Amino acid sequence: MTDADHGRPLPQTAEQWRLLQTQKLLELFSGAHGRPARTVEELEAWLSSPAGEAATAYDRTPDGKVIP
Repeated sequence: MTDADHGRPLPQTAEQWRLLQTQKLLELFSGAHGRPARTVEELEAWLSSPAGEAATAYDRTPDGKVIP
């Protein structure tokens, strides 16, 4: 199944959506640092920093349909 408006696959569940979003954030961190985040706290600190906010600003997923 795909999202007709955006042409991308739709996650099947809210849990799958959360996992996909987490994977995107981990990939952004790895791209910026050349290594995976060592802890959740390290990832959270980076995401709330100016560099993390800038990195995620261009990778925002547009609001779409709510999938239960």
